[in-house]
Amino acid sequence: MARPLRKLAEMRTVVVRRRHRTWMLSMILASLGWGVWWIEVFLARLAPELAPTLRTTALIGGAFALPGLLVAIWTIRAKAAWILLTLVPLLANLSLLALPILIKTLRVIRES
Repeated sequence: MARPLRKLAEMRTVVVRRRHRTWMLSMILASLGWGVWWIEVFLARLAPELAPTLRTTALIGGAFALPGLLVAIWTIRAKAAWILLTLVPLLANLSLLALPILIKTLRVIRES
């Protein structure tokens, strides 16, 4: 576009703002899910009688992680920089969903 016409061109900020909001929502959901797990670890160390079961923690954490993962997938855009940026909430939510499987596997390895 010619330089004098740039000021007259309409900026497309709606799509960028929506993608940023969905990225932030995905990160918030991942943070809440990880917060549930860290609270469980904290309570298991300091007050085991108050600590929830791992099943309860996995269900609550997964309730945050699944919508976070879906929102992160919705956020993906075709530009390389945006794909790299979207990998953060994708991996945070995927690791949150994989954590119960990892814990079960580690328990089986430790018992054998």
